[in-house]
Amino acid sequence: MFKVKNAVVVNQVATFGKLKFLGLGQERRTYDEETGEIGDVNRRTYDLTSTKLKRVVEVHVPLDLPIIDLPFETEVSLAGLDIRGHNINGRQGWTVRASDIILVEKKAETPKPQQGEPKNK
Repeated sequence: MFKVKNAVVVNQVATFGKLKFLGLGQERRTYDEETGEIGDVNRRTYDLTSTKLKRVVEVHVPLDLPIIDLPFETEVSLAGLDIRGHNINGRQGWTVRASDIILVEKKAETPKPQQGEPKNK
């Protein structure tokens, strides 16, 4: 038996609608129970809000990715999106992973002419 990585392609817009950046969710660190020492970060997540799901989505990112610091509720998209289902003690859920969280660039809007102002000068 073998696994096919990313066998299902997820349509971000159809699944999530617009995603907006909320901030760093959590950084999980290693912990040595014998010595009580807290070690390096071994997992990092960010919280995004989804207009389609109408809830917060926790996104796991690689540790080698620099800390993402974007303005609150800035529209973003996910690169390298991977969604996996899981079952823990009979409770089903899903994990969202991404290789990066990318700022969505807004297209420059052409200014609309003021009322009474000729359209073509």
